[in-house]
Amino acid sequence: MEGTSAATPIVAGVFALVFQAYYYEHGQFPLSDVARELVKYHCDPGGQDTDNFDTNGTPTRQNNYYGYGIVDAWEALKAIGPTC
Repeated sequence: MEGTSAATPIVAGVFALVFQAYYYEHGQFPLSDVARELVKYHCDPGGQDTDNFDTNGTPTRQNNYYGYGIVDAWEALKAIGPTC
């Protein structure tokens, strides 16, 4: 199992986790745009960032090979709030 066949259930699981944690923290489910930005912005660039001094967020480093990078559930949860 590789490629999108493996990535799709992993990303779906991260989204479910983000929705639940957001609800726990804020008392309501996030809008889909908010959830998408949380997951997209907190990706691990996966080796695509070759400039160690680049402080831009992952979305500015999107490319056709890695996309936005590898989903990082922990980073997305930390961005939601302190109790996550």
